[in-house]
Amino acid sequence: MRWTDIVRELEGDVIYRGTDFDQTEVRNIIVSDLMSDVLTTDALGPLLVTALASEQTLRTADLVDAAGVLVVRGKHLPDTMKRLAQELDLTLVRTRFSQFHTCLRLGRLLEGGGARNA
Repeated sequence: MRWTDIVRELEGDVIYRGTDFDQTEVRNIIVSDLMSDVLTTDALGPLLVTALASEQTLRTADLVDAAGVLVVRGKHLPDTMKRLAQELDLTLVRTRFSQFHTCLRLGRLLEGGGARNA
């Protein structure tokens, strides 16, 4: 799935659009609020889904070479987080959906089932 699919399906708000936004193909997803757990992943280019709205999230995503970060529950993102996303050139998107509903919708996209009411 591509970022455009993700943003459309999750009614996402693109905070920062990385330079590879249009070319990125997301095949792996990590869902966690514990960045220490994220660091143990061996997934290639994962999308990091989290409710943790902090710079630590972006720094961790950068370390695991994530495709970007998706923050759930419409959390307010501090300006420092927005600036760091730009500095790291890491796509940052926010959605109003809960982590659970975000995962349901992303799962359907990955399966190729398209959008359904969650």
